[in-house]
Amino acid sequence: MLFTLKGFNNKYVNSQNGASAMTCTSTTAQGWEQFTVVDAGGGKVALRSMGKYVSSENGTQAITCNRTTIGNTEKFDWVVAADGKIAFKGNNGKFISSENGTQAMTCTRTTASGWEYFTKN
Repeated sequence: MLFTLKGFNNKYVNSQNGASAMTCTSTTAQGWEQFTVVDAGGGKVALRSMGKYVSSENGTQAITCNRTTIGNTEKFDWVVAADGKIAFKGNNGKFISSENGTQAMTCTRTTASGWEYFTKN
């Protein structure tokens, strides 16, 4: 089932079709803003868009959606907050941040607060 993710800034997460780092800047949801959750085993999930998987890049650079297979950097914990919003914790133990749409998304936050939570639509 396809779904979209909206960040704190009320914009959609964009996979950029794997051509560049992911952002949270889209005002409408089309193909690049749609994701599927894939069971990655061990209680982890992977996110797929346009046939490619999201990678945390282990926090060393902005996150991308260009992997063809699921390795450790493509596995995330799906963390649900009390209000139903979702955070994604990477294999590096850090959370994905939307960066409030001001720059490419990262997986470098030690805790989850506003920019690290997403609304699933």
